[in-house]
Amino acid sequence: LTRSTQPFAFQHNDMLPGRAIGLGVRAAARRAALVTAPSRAVAANLDPGDRLGDRLAVIPPGVDVARFDATATPTSPPEVLVLGAIAAWKRPDVALEAVAIARRSLPGLRLRFVGAPLDAAGRALVRGLGSRASGPDLAGAVEFAGPTDDPRRDLERASCLLHCAEAEPFGIAVLEALAAGRPAVVPDAAG
Repeated sequence: LTRSTQPFAFQHNDMLPGRAIGLGVRAAARRAALVTAPSRAVAANLDPGDRLGDRLAVIPPGVDVARFDATATPTSPPEVLVLGAIAAWKRPDVALEAVAIARRSLPGLRLRFVGAPLDAAGRALVRGLGSRASGPDLAGAVEFAGPTDDPRRDLERASCLLHCAEAEPFGIAVLEALAAGRPAVVPDAAG
């Protein structure tokens, strides 16, 4: 990294993936006049020793609440929505198991994944999830709808959003669910 003679702002949006990259990212952040992060979790991951002090600001993203219809009636039977990229770290396998358990009491419960895998590993993950979804406790109850440009209709039809990522940097889908008047079931961790 070269030293800049001009002050600059540094925006960091994700959890650091490892030690080597972390060292480089932290070095760049230390040189910035202002560092922003979308959540306290990302800020703490970037600056665990609080070396940036008041140069680090948490600025959470927002959603335009007026775009969402919080009065829409969910579909029947009830539908759990998993919204976002399909990646192993987001724990879609946990969503399948949670719905399998819930179907013991609510046999009509459905699970709908709206999102796409990001890479070859994600595509392989979807194939594995599909195999699990064809098991007797979930057969016919799971849909992989693919990506969407606008999640509003998906949220309107859902009974709730299920977000299983244990290390989510922020989780804009959670805000969108709340704006749509849907409860969000999320881990008490990260962003």
